[in-house]
Amino acid sequence: MNLVDIIIVGSGPAGMTAALYALRANKTVTVIEKETIGGQIAISPRLENFPSIMSISGEEFSDKLFEQITELGANLEIDEISKISKENDYFVLTGESDTYYAKSVILATGVKHRDLGLENEENLIGNGISYCATCDGPFFKGQ
Repeated sequence: MNLVDIIIVGSGPAGMTAALYALRANKTVTVIEKETIGGQIAISPRLENFPSIMSISGEEFSDKLFEQITELGANLEIDEISKISKENDYFVLTGESDTYYAKSVILATGVKHRDLGLENEENLIGNGISYCATCDGPFFKGQ
C-alpha cells in the first residue's frame, strides 16, 4: 500500500493550486485526473483575468501550473475515481485502473461545459461561442 498525505481528485487550476500549497508544506501529493490536465481552462484560447499575467492561453497556463507542481514532487495519475471510502485512519480511492490510499482527500473536480451540438462547434469556441459572460465579455467590447 502506497499511503500519501493528500490525494487531489482533479487537475484544474483549483486542484493544482491545492497541490502547490500542500507540496510547499512538505506533504506527499498525488493528483488524479480522468481527462485533461488543466481541466476546463486548458481549452480557453485566452486568459486575461489572472493577476500579473496580461494574456496567456489556457493551455499554456495549465502547462505552467503542471510543470510547477511536478517539479515540486507531485505525482500524477490518469484514472477515474468511482468510489471513496474511509478505512481506519486513511481514505481508499477506487479507480478504474488502480486503488489509491491517502490521509486526506481534496475534491477539485470542476465543471464541464455542455456542447450545443452545432456543426464545427469546437472550432468556434473563443471565436463566437463563449461560456462565461464575465470572463469573455471584454473580448467582444464594441461589437
